[in-house]
Amino acid sequence: MYAPITRDGLSLDKKANKYEVQPEALSSYQGLQELHNVLQSTKPHVFDSKVDVNRIKFTWQKKLTRKEKEHIAALEKAQRIIETVHDKKNDVQNAKGEKGEEFSTRPDTPVYGGHGSRKEKSVLLEDDKRRRAIILIQRLIKGRAMQNMMFEGKEKRLDLITELRATEEWRS
Repeated sequence: MYAPITRDGLSLDKKANKYEVQPEALSSYQGLQELHNVLQSTKPHVFDSKVDVNRIKFTWQKKLTRKEKEHIAALEKAQRIIETVHDKKNDVQNAKGEKGEEFSTRPDTPVYGGHGSRKEKSVLLEDDKRRRAIILIQRLIKGRAMQNMMFEGKEKRLDLITELRATEEWRS
C-alpha cells in the first residue's frame, strides 16, 4: 500500500531530485547568515555539539591491533627525535648568531700522513703494501679454486663432450 508504484515503470525514488525543494535563502551567504542568526536567537542549543571526542578516541584506541599500536609508537618516537634534532639545530644557530649555517652531524674528516713525521708515513706505506699483497694472494687463491672447479666439471662431463665433438665432426 505504501510502496511506490513500480509496475507502471514509475518509481518516485529514482526521480527524487525532481521533487527536491531548494530554498533561495540557502543559495547565498547572506541567506545562510540570516538563518543562522534566527536559529541562534530562537533555539540557542541547536549548534551545541553532542559528540564526546574523548569517548570516541577511547573506543578507537581500544579497537587498534597490536601492530597498529606499535606503528603509532614508532611514529611518535621518530617525531620526538626529529623535534630534538630541530631544537639542537636552533640552539646551535642561536649560540652562533648565524641563521644561514647548516647543522652538521658528520664527524671531522681524519687527516692521513699529511702532517705526520717520516716514520708515520713509512708505517702507512708499509700497511698499504701489506693490504695490497693480501688482496693479491686472495685473488690468486680464488682464481685457482675456480680453475679446479672447472677442471673437475670437465672431467665429469668428458663423455658428453667427446660425443658432441663426434656429432659436430660427422655433420661437417
